[in-house]
Amino acid sequence: MKDILDGIILGLAQGLTEFLPVSSSGHLVLLERAGIGEPSMLTNLLLHLATLLAVLFYYRKSVWEVVRHPLKEKSLFVLTASVPTAGAAALIRFVLPDTDAFLPFFFCVTSVILLLPKILPPKEGVMQGKVVLPALITGLSQGVACFSGI
Repeated sequence: MKDILDGIILGLAQGLTEFLPVSSSGHLVLLERAGIGEPSMLTNLLLHLATLLAVLFYYRKSVWEVVRHPLKEKSLFVLTASVPTAGAAALIRFVLPDTDAFLPFFFCVTSVILLLPKILPPKEGVMQGKVVLPALITGLSQGVACFSGI
């Protein structure tokens, strides 16, 4: 019974935090360290897979549009952003496979990142109509988010 309750709590944490600008992975690690569930790569993988399936279902029309028209700007953005994401994620996971010990530090880094737009508001029109640089920055940011807590 405890396993089912732990799974429900972890699933709720994943579902509620995945779409917020906070680390769903970090919150899963935090809950596991608090005794809810046990650290399990399979459990975390299944939770993230369920999230992916929900996102694909919700954005199915947009995803299909990207697949049907691979040379449009949106498709090029996704493809360009995927390269640094994969590179950064692979580098982080293979060079530093266990970064959970730094969870409090990475939560603090995320807090600072979330405050940056208030401190440094973006300029209007900057990078408008350009794909490559924003896509690379987005991809690299997603890759760095492989650190639990970011």
